[in-house]
Amino acid sequence: MSDLGPRLESALAFLQDANCLADVGADHGFFAIEAIKRGLAKRAVAIDDKPAPLGRATEHIAAVGLAGVILPILADGLPREVACDTVAILGLGGITIAEILGAADLSVVTRLILGPQSEPAATRLWLEQNGFKLVAEAFVRERGKHYQILAAVKGTMTLSEAEREFGPLILEARNPAFRAYVAKRLHQLENGRKHALDAVRKDDLERRIAALKELIR
Repeated sequence: MSDLGPRLESALAFLQDANCLADVGADHGFFAIEAIKRGLAKRAVAIDDKPAPLGRATEHIAAVGLAGVILPILADGLPREVACDTVAILGLGGITIAEILGAADLSVVTRLILGPQSEPAATRLWLEQNGFKLVAEAFVRERGKHYQILAAVKGTMTLSEAEREFGPLILEARNPAFRAYVAKRLHQLENGRKHALDAVRKDDLERRIAALKELIR
């Protein structure tokens, strides 16, 4: 279980002395389990809206002797009665993450760990508009796919369009995984431009190509 892969390892690296960790979309429960085992959280709540994954998580939690420390809950989103200072939502779409946060009571939350698997701009826009600021970001590649992991605390920030899509700290670091992703996207867009028959479509592709090139200059 210790080999979680770059995505979950990056998320664990962003945890800081949580009194209570709420893992929304817990799936197998390994994130909450490792957080407790590594001393990154004192207790945790593993939340999933599907009985089968939650059942597996419950079995994994019991197998490592943490049944009294990690509470499995069957629920959609973050129940208002769950009062944790740290909330992790990993592996869901960015719009879904924003919707979950918007419906939740975050009054006692001091830290968010988020991993949008799509539409990351929607997640960052929600943070920007609802009193949170980014304090850490990671861009990682795992099993052929690229993932963004974000950590946010209460505060204010103003982001550009590019920063909402890719993250200000990711753009600042421009690590090899990010550069490889941009190179791949450029190749795809340039192929599309070559075969574009519509002038409007071609102009749009050229604009997007120029914007991507600017990110890795």
